[in-house]
Amino acid sequence: TYGPNMAIDDGRVVSNFICQSISNNNITINGDGEQRRDFVYVGDVVDANIACMSKKHYKNNIINIGSGYNISVNELADMLSKTAPRINNSPVIEPRETLADIETATKILNWTPKIKLVDWIETYKQELGL
Repeated sequence: TYGPNMAIDDGRVVSNFICQSISNNNITINGDGEQRRDFVYVGDVVDANIACMSKKHYKNNIINIGSGYNISVNELADMLSKTAPRINNSPVIEPRETLADIETATKILNWTPKIKLVDWIETYKQELGL
């Protein structure tokens, strides 16, 4: 998740890259940066949870919440800065790709995410003066 008031030093890739950009440090990427992640705006997660409260649930009814699309870590770094130097650390053990299937959320909750990462980052960069 990402969004306003998030800690920028909490170890998550979005906050790490923002912290590094603010500090004019190199952007550090684990592995080749081609691992793909589904990033979702915190307000969209809140909306999904609120929508869940008004629906009857059934045993084993699993609803994934995410953006429904993914981007590479390299693409995320480019969104923050195309010119900042990059350092590739050794790869860590992590999934190569995450991607939420939000079809059930759309059907049952009538929910879809409203905020796109690229749009939020552009606004957030302006707020931070990047």
